[in-house]
Amino acid sequence: GHQKAITALTLSGSTTSPTFFTGSYDGRVCAWHYGRDGERAAAVPLGGAGHANQVTSIVIQGDALLSAGMDDVVRVGSVEGVAYGSTALPTGSQPRTVAVADDGTYVVATLENVQVYDKSHRKLAISSNLGYNPTTVAISPDGSIVVVGGEDSQPHAYTLTPGTGDLSPLAVPISPTRGAVSALAISRSTPPLLAAGDAQGKIQVYDLTTGATVISQWVFHSGRISSLAWSNDGKFVVSGGLDTNVFVWSVDRPGKRVQIKKAHTAGVNGVGFVGENKVVSAGQDATVKVWEVVLP
Repeated sequence: GHQKAITALTLSGSTTSPTFFTGSYDGRVCAWHYGRDGERAAAVPLGGAGHANQVTSIVIQGDALLSAGMDDVVRVGSVEGVAYGSTALPTGSQPRTVAVADDGTYVVATLENVQVYDKSHRKLAISSNLGYNPTTVAISPDGSIVVVGGEDSQPHAYTLTPGTGDLSPLAVPISPTRGAVSALAISRSTPPLLAAGDAQGKIQVYDLTTGATVISQWVFHSGRISSLAWSNDGKFVVSGGLDTNVFVWSVDRPGKRVQIKKAHTAGVNGVGFVGENKVVSAGQDATVKVWEVVLP
């Protein structure tokens, strides 16, 4: 497993029978075959040349694993082979988050810019001089919308031009978050909903077709939101924060929530849904945990 804090988590395969991939502070990436082995799943370190230091983000692109690290590189590995290949993409600036669409297009938010790549890892475009410092990024499942979080407490929404990777500001106004944007996730539902977490521990949900704020009362974290994930049906959000807690929230009943207190000592850094009634979390204590929850 991991000896250092787990700083990134993603799931591959079906949500009911997933493999977890985790990255840690020391650059190590591991696979956990939870769908196959259940609670007996042991960490399998990724082979090949990995990251020299902290892994900041991991996503799955078909059979490819994409991981970003503080060594200013996005590395490409094989999900099936549980190993890195030879593809390493220098980002020129520290990458904070990678987000991928269903067609394999992916977006990298660095400290200085936003980079768009096609499914073959060809860099299509770099958006610089944004007027704010990017903190995180999300892309809609259909690849049409990109949302970049800013240190200016604003989720910045763009339409993505297929083929060129150009970003054009979305014509709908989105109200700011209460603090610097620290986590973003876009639902698979129609209309697409954006969940935005901030450095104050607050989460807001927006309708990306109108820009309207749909939910603003998810305010029960007491520290920075580090990770957000939607359920497949777009009815629930799971969040993790530096306050050590995990929450599951209901879109239809926004006043209801499930709290997992002290899920990870010193903070939660990754969350996701497993099937209908479980969530997975990973954190500063170098552990991965699966929780059964009664959805709110």
